[in-house]
Amino acid sequence: MLKIISTLGTIADKEDSNEEARLRHRILIFSGILMSGGGLIWGLISFSAGLYWQSTIPFGYILVTAINLYLLNIFHNFDVARTFQISASLVLPFAFQWVLGGFSSSGGVMLWSSLALIGSLTIDEKKGVWIWSGLFVFLTVVSGFLEPHLVTPVEIDSRFLGMLFFVINVVVVTMVVFFLTVFFVRSREKALEERKQVEHQLIIAKDRSDEIGKIVAEKNDMLEALSKKLAKYLSPQIYDSIFSGKQSVAIVTKRKKLTVFFSDIVNFTGTTERLESEELTNLLNHYLTEMSEIALQHGATVDKYVGDAIIAFFGDPESKGTKEDAVACVKMALAMQQRMDQLQSIWIEMGLDQPFQQRIGINTGYCSVGNFGSESRMDYTIIGNEVNLAARLESAADIGGILLTNETYLLVKDVFDAEEGNPITAKGLTRPIRTFRVKGHLNQQELENIVHKSEIEGLSLKFDPSKMTRAGGQRAALELEQVLALLKQ
Repeated sequence: MLKIISTLGTIADKEDSNEEARLRHRILIFSGILMSGGGLIWGLISFSAGLYWQSTIPFGYILVTAINLYLLNIFHNFDVARTFQISASLVLPFAFQWVLGGFSSSGGVMLWSSLALIGSLTIDEKKGVWIWSGLFVFLTVVSGFLEPHLVTPVEIDSRFLGMLFFVINVVVVTMVVFFLTVFFVRSREKALEERKQVEHQLIIAKDRSDEIGKIVAEKNDMLEALSKKLAKYLSPQIYDSIFSGKQSVAIVTKRKKLTVFFSDIVNFTGTTERLESEELTNLLNHYLTEMSEIALQHGATVDKYVGDAIIAFFGDPESKGTKEDAVACVKMALAMQQRMDQLQSIWIEMGLDQPFQQRIGINTGYCSVGNFGSESRMDYTIIGNEVNLAARLESAADIGGILLTNETYLLVKDVFDAEEGNPITAKGLTRPIRTFRVKGHLNQQELENIVHKSEIEGLSLKFDPSKMTRAGGQRAALELEQVLALLKQ
């Protein structure tokens, strides 16, 4: 029976109804059905006793309850259904008592109204309970005033029938209260049991979550350690751009203007012949570590190591501008040479009679940069004629020297002092390439003393009066006159 009532109780439930609301729905429906059962008993007894029109009140309660539950099933408006049901349960027993001739002749049928108060305690708000209690007191007082004026129908003008009505009211009302209490208690127990199960499941879920969190933390630590290891195989700029999502891991290239850096060790092959492999490995790793730290300090993207050679570039994946990238590259090259002077002293003290010496070539131009290779194995690198030209410059540079192309020199001439060297030829280029040997930084005083400086194709002119003697000035004037005469021809 309780299972059937619980099933019927779901007609008022909504998707967002909590357990407390669902319990109230079931109590309303259960109490309505129980009181309808009492109404059926009263209706049949009244009708059998010849109280035909009086029996319409208990039968009417059954009809009102059926209509109320039907509308509740359609509209799911529990507040309206609750008010309607409590009102019928409170008023109709008093009305039935009045038409039966009062309290004595009806056997105190108004006791049924007390069920409305019990129902309001469980299914209504606190404010509503006081309202229904006030109405119950009011109707009781009204009954007291009406009692002397009520007429008992002749059909129940017997002491036996009045006593029968009283017994029915007490027994049935008590049973209804009992069943409502049982239903409420069992529903509470079921709700508590379900809550315990939910809490148990939450505890299990929390423990599982903690376990998963621990596993995830361990995996994260492992991945972090792995990523740090992988970072050693990639330039920091490329590593950061990949892990931040800025750089896609796909075979994609683009054309960008880069400043390309090449360096290698002079006569490295001869050095390898004089050293054991362990000594050579330690020495080469020491050299590459020192140079790489300088490269990273200046923002270079280290492309790769090819034996003793270092290939790096400026301008991708991050760029400060073409001029700034070129200046940073030359600054890096000078810092490397300065560090090489220090390392040579260290290596000599270690017993190396012919320490490493370095050559550097730098070129600026458009290159293809990106991921090259296959879907299963790719390399982020640069290719193009400008890359080949930088390699050619490096091989043509003086020992311990830095050789620039004209394109790079024009970008850095305001920062570094350089002198033009011999043109070179490179594979893939038909014209000779102008080159410039870097002498060092231009200090502030030198920059202020330079009155005139210009660079055009076929002519390089820099005039610094502070460094020129009288004889040197006369010779310079003669040289300029000869050049001017040639230009006028």
